[in-house]
Amino acid sequence: MFKLDLKDFKSFLQNKKILITTHDLVDLDGFVSSYIFNFFFNQFFNNQAFLIFPELALSTRNFIEKVSKKFPELDFSLNQEFDLSEIDVLFVLDTNNLEHVSIPNMVDILNSNIRYYLRVHFLFGG
Repeated sequence: MFKLDLKDFKSFLQNKKILITTHDLVDLDGFVSSYIFNFFFNQFFNNQAFLIFPELALSTRNFIEKVSKKFPELDFSLNQEFDLSEIDVLFVLDTNNLEHVSIPNMVDILNSNIRYYLRVHFLFGG
């Protein structure tokens, strides 16, 4: 297993534009994983990460509605504007197959120099 130190991970991603997504019909674990991953990146890299979701499952939409009513200060922006030509790294969470991902210009991503990662699991060493 490849082990990456948090300092090395931060160094690798420094000054890179990051796009985070998940599979179609986003279930709750895909949504929350992507949302938290986006929050993590934006804490370390000052809003370099963009989040985009394909169609949401009904249970996920219900969750967002209920949580938004209880915690209106949370921003559950579902799609952010991004310019594909500026994206350096793509993280696809909660899936192991790019055929399950439906985002704009997916063919362009696969044919570009963008590095992409599926089913990302990180273990940080000290």
